[in-house]
Amino acid sequence: MNKKEIKEKNIFSATKIKIIVFLLFIIASVVLMGTSYARYTTSVEGNKKIRLKATTFDIIFDDGNEYISLTNEGPMSDEDGLQNESYTFSVQNSSILDATSKIYLSDMTSTIPNEYIKFAIKKGNGDYSSPMTLQYLYDEMDGIIYEDDLDSGDIATYTIVFWISDQMPNSINNESLMNKSFRTKITVETIQKVEEPEQNQNS
Repeated sequence: MNKKEIKEKNIFSATKIKIIVFLLFIIASVVLMGTSYARYTTSVEGNKKIRLKATTFDIIFDDGNEYISLTNEGPMSDEDGLQNESYTFSVQNSSILDATSKIYLSDMTSTIPNEYIKFAIKKGNGDYSSPMTLQYLYDEMDGIIYEDDLDSGDIATYTIVFWISDQMPNSINNESLMNKSFRTKITVETIQKVEEPEQNQNS
């Protein structure tokens, strides 16, 4: 094997090593993101020319549990429901871009009809929203629990509470409470608008 062939072989080997290292880095990054951040999606909307950039939105749960659940609970009034166990979480815009966040529920499993599950949400120390059913949420609100604008670096804290409505019929309420359960988790969708500079038509 001459010097040229040896050199080409060394270059090929070095390139192969770089590719392997790069792939390992990508895999490690995906695993890290999967364990560090809750679920989020990124989308873009608008009529003008736009350019999508990657975002990082962190969801932090105060109790460390990303799941929200109701188990073995009976129906209650809205007044009592607002005093039920609440879940607090924060959404942080860790990207360099301002964005709008939309908060949804995902991975929902329930043995209770949506029209009898009620919830309310508040931001920071504000007041709770008017109680609404999950049926109303999906029929009238497109599933959006809360929509908020977060500038780069901003963090917002929300508290959400769920309960079973006292409007549940006795035919359902009389069933064993052991058969009543509800579980879901928070999903955040981020929307960013980045306008491209207009092209100079004279250039």
